[in-house]
Amino acid sequence: MADENERTVNVSGRGQVAVPPDLGHIRASVVHQERTPEGAMSVANRAVNQVLEALAAAGIARDDITLGRYSVSSVSDYVDGRRVDRGYRIAHALSITVREIDRTGEVLAIAVNAGANEINGVTFSVEDPTPHTDRARELAFENARHKAAELARLADVNLGQVISIRETTYEPVPVEHFERSAKLMMAVEAPSPVPIDPEESEFSVTVDVTWALV
Repeated sequence: MADENERTVNVSGRGQVAVPPDLGHIRASVVHQERTPEGAMSVANRAVNQVLEALAAAGIARDDITLGRYSVSSVSDYVDGRRVDRGYRIAHALSITVREIDRTGEVLAIAVNAGANEINGVTFSVEDPTPHTDRARELAFENARHKAAELARLADVNLGQVISIRETTYEPVPVEHFERSAKLMMAVEAPSPVPIDPEESEFSVTVDVTWALV
């Protein structure tokens, strides 16, 4: 730690790296309504199995498919002020990771055609962020050092040793391609499917560095 009489300079540096994502993520659900819970479960389970089989045939590894929330709810409405039971609704969510990112639209269509009748979103991410964060950190430190060296030159002094470094890292959240299920379903069912073109993922690092001045 520097003593109170030691001359120092403190600067912030920022480094940013933008890279294309290499993973696609599809969030979908199989949703069915029948008169009885047993009937709804039977239809939904059969549809989920059809989706799994179709994805396997398309080369999607089982480890890249996660079966998620499973819900059963009664459905009713009111007619002339009286409640009328309409049956039971089953919703079974699944998440699909697409490692060949260019096939994300294709895999989405396969899942829908096989029985996934509700699409909750498509996102994109970078599988291994470490090298990109490392590069952003290098750029941030170079930026800080350049600023400190310029300030030292203007003050007619030299940079000494580094006294302290503090880092803040910002990693991108998965990039959402569409906001609403309806838009996704329209894209899949359109005569000419809308191409999925994900934005780049940005990795950012900020460093606060203190140098001694000599």
